[in-house]
Amino acid sequence: VIGPADSDGGSAASEVLAHAAPLVAAWDRRVDPKMQEVLPGFGRMLASLTHASPEETLACGSLLVLLRLSRSPQPLFRNVVLHSQYLTAFPGRERVEEVLHRAVDIGHAHPDSPEAAVSELAESVDPSSALGALAIGTLAALYGETRPSATRFADALSIAVAHRGARAASAAVCGQLLGMYNGPGIIPRPWIEQLDLATTASGVITDLLAAVGPLP
Repeated sequence: VIGPADSDGGSAASEVLAHAAPLVAAWDRRVDPKMQEVLPGFGRMLASLTHASPEETLACGSLLVLLRLSRSPQPLFRNVVLHSQYLTAFPGRERVEEVLHRAVDIGHAHPDSPEAAVSELAESVDPSSALGALAIGTLAALYGETRPSATRFADALSIAVAHRGARAASAAVCGQLLGMYNGPGIIPRPWIEQLDLATTASGVITDLLAAVGPLP
């Protein structure tokens, strides 16, 4: 899912979060199989064009790794733990790891209260920042994994925007994680049909897949 640039108070670096999945897809067949070792630095480089904070730029690299790992069948919370090993060489990693691990812990502590979980997480990280959008989007995707497949995408995105920060970016993070794990069929068909630029978006996706090959 390619989300729009934030127009709701998100930082400039959040736009990189919204367009991360195609980067993973495009690089997957053109870089060393251990691509997750390359992605943190690549994400930081992209985000540094618009943002200087190590935490904010590494949030983008962190998402790229999570997306890459999400193509495996293991649960997302395990990927959050596993992906930390690829961040060890980068400044700001302690804060990124702390916030993402807290998202997992809060989700486990509030299995039936996602709104309360988002509110609690927003007390630990600025929801208008790239790191906040990453954390809230990841938390929403964690909840999505527990929902019935028919409503998983809609339920998770509703959770992802239940705050006053970078809602577009957090929804994009959530959608990309669920889409990479479940495939494009998880997106409700009516949502696609109601897009003003549905035909254009479909053409972009088709061109991308033609260039890099379908996801295995």
